[in-house]
Amino acid sequence: MQSTEGKGTRFQVHLPALVSDMETQSADSVEMESPTGNRELILVVDDEAIIREITKSSLEAYNYRVLTASDGEEAISIYTGHQEQISVVLLDMMMPSMDGAIAIRKLQKINPRIKIIAISGLLSELHESAIANMGVKAFLSKPCTAKELVQTIHTVHTDN
Repeated sequence: MQSTEGKGTRFQVHLPALVSDMETQSADSVEMESPTGNRELILVVDDEAIIREITKSSLEAYNYRVLTASDGEEAISIYTGHQEQISVVLLDMMMPSMDGAIAIRKLQKINPRIKIIAISGLLSELHESAIANMGVKAFLSKPCTAKELVQTIHTVHTDN
């Protein structure tokens, strides 16, 4: 670091120019560990269109089929028509008109064995434990990576 009064400060940052083969192989093996779907149908419920589309694209890249809903009411309507095919519901907890908690209770009335993953960027640990007590199979904090999402779906789907 070099600083001159009236002229500012100059920093030099030195970064490695090349990743070794060993580090590349290690990164590749981590990539390979992410499970892929087997064309299972996932219902993604989020009031933000961009989140729905990114999540849908990410899941389709991992060999899942995806239906989307923009709120709890639409989720219930879609789930009612496709409940035999839907493996997991990915549900945002903070939505207008019908929030995640109400949607969870209504979906569970339709199917008490439904597999729901709650997702939110705003919940505290207290809210997370309350959600877990509602019978939700997993909780993810926003933002999450596609790998975290796929791993969680795989775990929830294969958990009887």
